[in-house]
Amino acid sequence: MKKTITSAALKMDEQVATGKRTPLSTLSKVLGHDLVNELAWSCPEAELVTLFKRNISKNHLEVGVEGGYSLVKRLKANSELKVSFLDSDKDSLKAAHKNAKHLNPHLYCASLLQSWNFKNRKFDSINLNMVIQSLQGSFENRLSTIFHNARMCLAPRGKVFGSTLLGKGENGKISSLLMSMYNKKGVLNNRLDNVRQLTNVLEYYFTDVKVTTVGCVALFEATMTAGNREGYSQLVPYVARRERADIRELPVYKIDGSRRKEVKMDRRFAF
Repeated sequence: MKKTITSAALKMDEQVATGKRTPLSTLSKVLGHDLVNELAWSCPEAELVTLFKRNISKNHLEVGVEGGYSLVKRLKANSELKVSFLDSDKDSLKAAHKNAKHLNPHLYCASLLQSWNFKNRKFDSINLNMVIQSLQGSFENRLSTIFHNARMCLAPRGKVFGSTLLGKGENGKISSLLMSMYNKKGVLNNRLDNVRQLTNVLEYYFTDVKVTTVGCVALFEATMTAGNREGYSQLVPYVARRERADIRELPVYKIDGSRRKEVKMDRRFAF
């Protein structure tokens, strides 16, 4: 049975969640996610926080933590909370671990566009925050791969949620200029990304699909339901043409310098 978050069990850091920042935290944010989300993409970070708080569970997987950024760091420590990070970049995982060290997160390193092979491991929630727009391949292939992987790792009634930048969205002059520049540099790959395809692929893999757009950003959430999938029958899972990823849990003591006996080195998973 899915364990849901209660206000008593898990709480966001009120100083951060309410927007009350120290001078140091404000300085570190001013050229970061707050400014970019609100001014460039016209999506206040409060929208992402609301989505996060509504869907996170006590058994959570955070996918894609570029630069170590994750809303998970805002959660207060709780003995019932199990948090895992998955990314293809070890440096980003190390940074994410440093930011959320109080939660003792598990770190997994693997390509996001290969099948994620967790042996008998299921999550009750998976967050894909600003991940899809930077992956390689067509929009349909990226969506199919990511959502197939998420479905394989979700427990029944588990939640998948997240956000992505749309190239085909309500883009102003600043956002259009930035997206064009980032696409040329290869930072983004979202020129043709649109809300219609996002909704269609989500509805193929999940139920209770909800997609909303705020500025240039699509916010989505859906539920894992067992059984045959219907609708969007022409979609062939792109992940079937990919090799399985070598999911590897990183030894935490190599990251923070404190040896943890309960963490096994180079633990490998396969279905």
